[in-house]
Amino acid sequence: MNKLQVLFTSEQLKSISDQITLAIKEHQKLVDDINVKPYLKLNEFADWTGFTKPTIRKFVKAGLPVAIVDNQKMYGKQTYINWLKTKEQ
Repeated sequence: MNKLQVLFTSEQLKSISDQITLAIKEHQKLVDDINVKPYLKLNEFADWTGFTKPTIRKFVKAGLPVAIVDNQKMYGKQTYINWLKTKEQ
C-alpha cells in the first residue's frame, strides 16, 4: 500500500482544526434548526427526508400536501409523516 506523508506546521494544523470545528458547529446548527422547525423549505425538507428535490416534487404531484405562504411552498414534517402512513400497505 502506498503512503503519503503530509507535514503541517503547528499554525497550519491549528487553522485546519479550527476550520473543521467551525464546519461541524455550522452543520449542527443547521440540523438543530431543521429539527425544531415544523415546516421547512424545499432544500431543508430534502435534507430532512433524505430524498432529492425532484423526488419530493413527485410526492407533491402524488398528493403530498404543502402549505403556501407568500408564494413559497412549505413542507410540513408531520404532514409528510401522516401522508406516508396513508401509503402503508
